[in-house]
Order: sequence, then structure tokens, then C-alpha cells
Amino acid sequence: MGAGPAGIGVLIAACNSGHLRALLAKGVVVLEKGSRAGCGQIGDYNINSDSHAESFLRCLSAGLSERFPELLTHPATLALRGYHGRAAPLPLVGNFLKAIARRIQSFTASNGLPLLTGVEALDASRTGDDRWLIRTRRVADGAEDSATSQCLVIATGAEQSAAELRALSVGGARLWPRYEDRLVPSSAILTKAGLEAARQRVAPLCHPKVAIIGGSHSAMSAANALLNISPAIAWPPGSIAILHRKPMRPMYQTPALARADGFDAFNDDDICAKTGRFFPLAGFRSDSRELLIRVLGLGSLPRELRIELIDLPRARVADVAATLEQADIIIVATGYRPRDLPLFDCKGRRIELSGENGGYAMVDGNSRVIDVSGRAVPGVFRLGLSAGFPLAKTHGEASFHGVANGLSLWNADIGDAIVRAVLDETSNRAGARRQPAARSALEQHP
Repeated sequence: MGAGPAGIGVLIAACNSGHLRALLAKGVVVLEKGSRAGCGQIGDYNINSDSHAESFLRCLSAGLSERFPELLTHPATLALRGYHGRAAPLPLVGNFLKAIARRIQSFTASNGLPLLTGVEALDASRTGDDRWLIRTRRVADGAEDSATSQCLVIATGAEQSAAELRALSVGGARLWPRYEDRLVPSSAILTKAGLEAARQRVAPLCHPKVAIIGGSHSAMSAANALLNISPAIAWPPGSIAILHRKPMRPMYQTPALARADGFDAFNDDDICAKTGRFFPLAGFRSDSRELLIRVLGLGSLPRELRIELIDLPRARVADVAATLEQADIIIVATGYRPRDLPLFDCKGRRIELSGENGGYAMVDGNSRVIDVSGRAVPGVFRLGLSAGFPLAKTHGEASFHGVANGLSLWNADIGDAIVRAVLDETSNRAGARRQPAARSALEQHP
């Protein structure tokens, strides 16, 4: 379910590990609600990536480029290579992912297995023979259908919930409805249209002020985008306030480099045992990192005075209230929640999943979806934005708590582990059908 960067990442991982044909032989159907596969919403954001271009290109270094050599000289690939060692524009990354998806979509179709766009999964129910019955709906006309499968891989992405925005409190006070006309989710402000709307709002003002709620990469990206929105807009010192609850730290390659910049607020638990980097998960990277370093006054670059950091646990309530009252735009960058795919047991009862009530992890260390008691739901895997894979200690610092994203992990380690688990799951079930009913049930909607 889902053919965005995470969903297509599973197929990339299968290709690079040599398991693609074995996976397709089991009978695979990919459902994508949108009209395009590969890029999800990445191409909609008018900002740079928080990873260097080579992290996206790494997937071409193995089986994917051998099966689809034309990808090596595709215009999107060549354009992305031009950003080696630098952050790349997300629309360009989206074009690269779409090019990969088109090749995979053509290959799977030639093997008689569909990657269907414009079809969404509504929910999935456990059957008496330990399979899953998935209700689907065709977006174009609302026609419903069903399919059965031994395993589900959920890659439906995440979103900023309107309900959570309405319930958000800062400094002990609800933002909604008091600031309703000024509230903007970061997912909107980072689009081309959103930035243009923000420009039109602040351009006539002599001293524009913006409050950004949250200490995420989205928060810093929004601040960076606003500073560069137009040379005609003068942002006075302290005019963009970032209100955060956790410390905001830059990622460094080594502790020595951090200390050379004057940053020493870390310990051994903040260092990745594999790479030697510290704060590789909790720390800011790429453009956001460079901006944060200047805001904190680290290194030799001029200090960025137009941005003020407000540590909410330490700030006075009156000061927080004044910041919100004076803001012309209030950007909410408090993170994303996974798009739900309701799961039901064989008696029709909703399976309450971990993470649905505000927790971080929806999966265990094997990407298996877990319920509120911490038990794995049979045959169900999840990856992607806000899945909450426990990266700490295995792919980053032991001190990390929260949600991290890793497209390069989705089409490598995490994706490959899911592929192997699905192959094991389907092979170990006695009497399992080689071609699940999912294919025949959905082929009427090509």
C-alpha cells in the first residue's frame, strides 16, 4: 500500500539485493492512491533536501542499474549528480524517483503484476485462514473492490493532522481558534504556492514577524525559505522566532570538528558507533544545519540575528504569548502522523496499534507493525515517514528519541529486511497459494 519513496524503496531494495524476481513470483500488487508513483509529495516542496545528492544516487550502485542501465544516463540522474556533496532541490529528487518508478512499473507489468495508481486501500481485516482481506477503492469513481494477501507492506506516508493542529497548545494556551487566520502547517508553507502566499502577506509590512512552532527540520527549512523569499523583504533581528521543546543541535562528522566550532554539548551516547558522527539522527543536516550553526553563533561565519530560538520549557509564559500575539504568520512544524490504514481482527474488532495515541514507534526492529501491547501484528510491515523504526544504536546515536527518516535506508537495509521477511513469511506457510487473489481481484481496474 503506497508507491511513494518508501513503497517504491522496497522494490528498489529487492532489485539491489537480487530478490526482485523471487518477490514477484509470490504475487505482488502495489496500490497507490495518487496518480503517480515514486515521488509521493517530495516533488511538491520548494526546498532542498536535508541529505546530499549522493545519498539518493546510492541506489544505482547495485542491481537496479544493472537491470535498468538507462537510469545511469537519465536526465534526472545527471542533474542530480550535478549536486554531488550538496543538498539537492526536492523537485529534482522527485523527478529522479519518478524515473525509477516508471522503470519498475514497466518491469512488473511485463511480469503480469500490476502497480496500480488511483487505487487506495481503505482497511484490512484478518481472515480465518490467516490472510488479510483488503478493501480498496478506485479514486476516479469511488468503485470499491477487495483483495486478499498473506502479507501487507504499508507505505502510505504521513500528514499533518488538522485535528492535532486544532488541539495544539503552546505556553499552556490553545492556538485554535484564537490564531486561526494566521496558522499555517509547515507542509503548506514549504510548497511554491505556500511560500508565495507568505510573501504576499508579509511584503507590505515594515517589520514582519513569524512564529514557527517546533524544532524539526521542517521548522528550520521554513525559516530558511522565509529568509530567502524575496530580497525586497527586510527581516529585522529576532523577527522569525522558532519555539522548540528539545535542544536544537547540528550534526557533525566528528567530535573534533564540533569542538573546533565551539560546540561541546554532547557525550558518548550522542555519537554513532558505526560512523563516528554525533547527532546523525537528532542533529540538523544540510542547509538547515548551516543556518542553525549561524543562529547559534558557532564557527567563523557571521551570526544570524534575524532568527530567535525560544526554548519553551525555559521561556516565560508571558513572553511566549507575546511572540504569538505579534506574529503575522504562525507556522506549525510539530511533525507528521502516519496516514492510518485501519486493521481489524478476524472477529471484526479494530486492532489498536502502537503510535496511534501519540507514541513514536509503530514498528519493531524488523519493521513489523506492533499493537499497543507491543506484539507484532502477523504479516504486516510498515516503513516510511513517521513509521518510527528504532534507528537509535543501529543507525545512529543511542541517545536518540523520536522519529527519523531515511530514504536511503528504505531502499537499502530497511527495505531489504522487509523483502526477506515477506519471502520467509510466505514460504513458511503450508499450503500458501503461489498467486494471491489480490491480482485477479484488481486486474479489472488497470
